[in-house]
Amino acid sequence: MKVIWTLEKASIWARDKLQKANVKTFELDVDVLLAHAIKRPRRFVFTYPDYQIPLENMKVFQKSILRRAEREPVHYILNNREFWSLEFFVNGNVLIPRPETEHLIDHFLELISDQKNEKSSLEILDIGVGSGNISITVLKELPLIKVTAIDISADALEVAKRNAKNHGVLNRIQFCLGDLFPKGGLFPERFDFILSNPPYIAASEFDSLEPEITCFEPKVALISGKTGLEVYERLILEALLRLKFGGYLILEIGDGQLAQVKSLIDESRGFDKVSTVFDYAGKPRTISARRKING
Repeated sequence: MKVIWTLEKASIWARDKLQKANVKTFELDVDVLLAHAIKRPRRFVFTYPDYQIPLENMKVFQKSILRRAEREPVHYILNNREFWSLEFFVNGNVLIPRPETEHLIDHFLELISDQKNEKSSLEILDIGVGSGNISITVLKELPLIKVTAIDISADALEVAKRNAKNHGVLNRIQFCLGDLFPKGGLFPERFDFILSNPPYIAASEFDSLEPEITCFEPKVALISGKTGLEVYERLILEALLRLKFGGYLILEIGDGQLAQVKSLIDESRGFDKVSTVFDYAGKPRTISARRKING
């Protein structure tokens, strides 16, 4: 006998699967994956519970639920993540962009608005480009500028290039494979802005995170080292050599890292105008510092 799957029946089956797998957001995830499988908006799922799902669409939905039950993030299953109201392709080679990183963009745009020179002449570096969400957002907001984007992962760069092409900014990004800073005559020697959401998780803390992170997101983009500060230590010191006088370093930071990162900036003796941006939860999320104009 042929099984008839309605939206209501499929939803009940899927919620049971995800709840048993300890997926905290099981209700939302079922709605999102079901809407995706039937190629309808989420409101359709709520409005038409008796809608009969075509067999091929049901197979797609079942596969996605089984993947989610293994704790694979929804955004990897969908190969999509919204950031700054833009759509980004994502897979297991890049971090899933987080809303908190939008505070870094906000702060950058605030600082760049004070620049007296032509914005088209500014040199901007994005360290750890990942999916390209920071670089591409900046380019969409400022149509005259260009960006240099670097990542240690060749696979991540391919994702960033794909997203840059999708958003029509591929010709405005200079991509580089490397560790922290680009080297060689093809790239600018000094920058007006250095932006980065670097790895900042301590190795000892990694296993305590949710399986969605530990089993699926790229470790190279997450773990900094034993303390979680190792990348900041290198990045801040080398930024002094790669920033123009008066240029800005803007970094995303992890929970509880403000004092340590600020101390690293102060100890370098090359920065002033240190500023902190707090996220919507009231946690320090972004820190910026200006390369001293004299010294």
